[in-house]
Amino acid sequence: MQIAQIRAIPFALPLKQAFKTAHDTTQLRELTLLEVTLSNGCVGYGEIQSFMNTAYAPETQVDSREMLAEVASGLKNFDWQHPSAIATYLAERTSLTFVRAAIEMACWDAYGKTIGTSLAAMLGAQRQSVPVGKAVGIQDDAAATIAEIERLAKTGYQRAKLKLTDPEQLLDLSGLQQRYPQLVFSIDFNNALPDTDASYQMLQRLKNSGITLVEEPLKGSPWQRYAAMLTSGLVPKISLDESINGVADIELALQQHVANAFTLKQGKLGGITATQTAIERINQAGQLPWIGGMLSSGLGRFVDVSLAATLSDPIFPADIATTQDGVIKDIINEPIVLHDGQVEVPQAPGIGVTLNWNAIRQMQVEPEQIY
Repeated sequence: MQIAQIRAIPFALPLKQAFKTAHDTTQLRELTLLEVTLSNGCVGYGEIQSFMNTAYAPETQVDSREMLAEVASGLKNFDWQHPSAIATYLAERTSLTFVRAAIEMACWDAYGKTIGTSLAAMLGAQRQSVPVGKAVGIQDDAAATIAEIERLAKTGYQRAKLKLTDPEQLLDLSGLQQRYPQLVFSIDFNNALPDTDASYQMLQRLKNSGITLVEEPLKGSPWQRYAAMLTSGLVPKISLDESINGVADIELALQQHVANAFTLKQGKLGGITATQTAIERINQAGQLPWIGGMLSSGLGRFVDVSLAATLSDPIFPADIATTQDGVIKDIINEPIVLHDGQVEVPQAPGIGVTLNWNAIRQMQVEPEQIY
């Protein structure tokens, strides 16, 4: 089969509340919707999940869109039988992972619709639902953070991830865990802590308080320091995120024993096929793969749900907020909802969702491009 046409529609997704991390504060999440039409007439959708600046990742929306224009012509002349071939084709032509992931996502969607099979089934998932959690952005004060944690617990999430930049922001975690035993707590520092003995001691205190996982705690992602920390056995699991920009980074981190968990984001890794490979490599090494979030639309979040459904038990709850919690308005018609702390895996062909074109047009921020 071949791609007959690619359409790119930039849009800005309005978040329910501003999301603050050590990198940035986001209120409008700018993304690009891709529509891929195959020569057989089937249409699939993906989204470019890069950001507008390089605070989090080196590839921006502008970079992604420019590369899309460069590879589009060749893609339309490329014959393929499975979306993984698209992943290979693009990896040989650009190092930009977000644009590769978006094109491949759309091709998986169109391919699934062609053969009448859901993305989850194509990936080999057996489960019908997956446990999820939600990230709590940096709040104005401790009271606001506690209020948000209380809300997540009442909503039914299985995990609360606290975004922090300073040890002084730490709450009485032991008390919170006793109050909400149904919640798993994790911490994401987004490279905010200095590489000092004081930070190391603080991570030890986190483990003693019951925190099982922290993401990228130290500035500059010093892998050798992480390796030494893990060797001591005195800190929580260290999950890599910012320092992972492809499967090769994961393989190197496993070889050097610098992490025992990995926050997997298919857009950042280069797509669904790359994420499958990453999960396989991490499982083989006996470490923890889990699905992180990218402040994406429901289209991308349901892809994350299908990927999470391929993980082995026990699944570390994925960063997948409900539609009601995440955005004011979404680009898909099917809301993401919680049932007993889990989100159902889509079973319809392809990604398993339909688009809300009225909402897309209202959120569109630049003219569409057709290739």
